[in-house]
Amino acid sequence: MAELAVEDTYSGTWNPHPVQTAHSLAAMRLWAAEDHALAMCRLLQSEPVPVYGHVVLARAALEAAVLAGWLSEPSIGAKARVERLMTELLVDCAAHAQLADAVDPQEAGAARARSQAIRSAAATLGFTEVKSRKGAPPAIGERRPSMTDLARRHLQDRDGSADDWGSTMYRHYCSIAHANVHGLVQSAEIDRDTAPAVDGLVRAAFVTKSRDTEMILGVTLTAYGYAIGALAGLCGWHNSEWTNDWQSAF
Repeated sequence: MAELAVEDTYSGTWNPHPVQTAHSLAAMRLWAAEDHALAMCRLLQSEPVPVYGHVVLARAALEAAVLAGWLSEPSIGAKARVERLMTELLVDCAAHAQLADAVDPQEAGAARARSQAIRSAAATLGFTEVKSRKGAPPAIGERRPSMTDLARRHLQDRDGSADDWGSTMYRHYCSIAHANVHGLVQSAEIDRDTAPAVDGLVRAAFVTKSRDTEMILGVTLTAYGYAIGALAGLCGWHNSEWTNDWQSAF
């Protein structure tokens, strides 16, 4: 692979194998997306069928899949891939430090030191540090897209002229995960006919909408397919049968 041939250009004490690390991180995220998706499918096969729980897993699968696709985008080349890796590691260091602040200040300090080492390495390599949104850690080379933007980008039609259904579905997932009233109400139906009858009380059951479940499964499969396609393309692999199957599945 051409990227591995130039890996030494970007390696250093901050990371001895940055290109391989980027590939491995993308693969790990793809694995996480698959694990979340399989857990969602098992949950939907259980009794009673969940009303909201599967949507939280769908959101996690979508996030992992689009991040895997972004990091493994085949056409960007080694330099941009290392820059994206640095951005992802800076995000991770910031989250790690924030989590450790209350329980282990020494660990938090180590995370901030790793962040500074990455930023120093980026400057040495001549990479541009980019200010991020809303107080997030800086990005390297380009601003890290929001999760909504990545959902829009990766869940588009094959001709690139997508309606905005990817970001719309992601916002819907977030609305349910955050227990917003609109999301909770829109994601369920009230079934008064099959609920147990009790004298003097009007009872009903909240049930999952079949239409929404089919849409959620379709979105998850599409995002997962894009991520696999990106990683396969990065490795120089192509299977037209697989590509046609997942693109037509939705």
